[in-house]
Amino acid sequence: MLKTLLRRLKLAAGRTAPPPCNRHVKPELEHLEHRLVPAVKLKQPPPQLDFQIVYGFRNEVSITGKVENLQGVPALVTFRGPVNQQVLTDPNGAFRLDAPATFAGEIKIKAVTLSGKSSAVLGHQIASTPPRILDFRAIHEHNNIWTFEGRVEDEHARGLIVTFGGIRSLQGQTAEVTYTGRFYLTLRLNPGEEGTAWARTTDWFKLNSDTRLSIVRQ
Repeated sequence: MLKTLLRRLKLAAGRTAPPPCNRHVKPELEHLEHRLVPAVKLKQPPPQLDFQIVYGFRNEVSITGKVENLQGVPALVTFRGPVNQQVLTDPNGAFRLDAPATFAGEIKIKAVTLSGKSSAVLGHQIASTPPRILDFRAIHEHNNIWTFEGRVEDEHARGLIVTFGGIRSLQGQTAEVTYTGRFYLTLRLNPGEEGTAWARTTDWFKLNSDTRLSIVRQ
């Protein structure tokens, strides 16, 4: 009976397969996970731009603002129109530009990220009132000496250049507006020179004044 029991145990042991080697199981499972679970990519929203403009001396403007949705990476802010420049934001998206506005018109501003995403284009109208020449007159001093004077009304009149014309001696003559807003030109006219003298100016935004006239009679 003991011999029969031993024989049965040997037969059972022969039918039992050794456990499989699992050294390749983990790499295969990782490869399968990459095939079954696709990588998730978060879509970055486009940059959002906000700004404000403060007018300074003459035609100087200060433009400050911020660009949102940059994720800590600077963006390039471009300005087109009266201001035609570019500036980089800091990592937080803040920017500032101090520059002259070369004419009255619309500034268009846009932000572009390093990945090429663009914000909406925003605009701001640079406006200015055209200068006015007031009280223009020709004054006979003595002999053939005449003074042409008047005043300019403008947001920043000081430093503007008044141009004269109308009679021969005034062709190409100019005068600079003083801090009081007044201008003066004294010169010698040709003997017997008469006619209509005129004066006009252009402000810092390239806006022209009206033309003022004054009669010269010797």
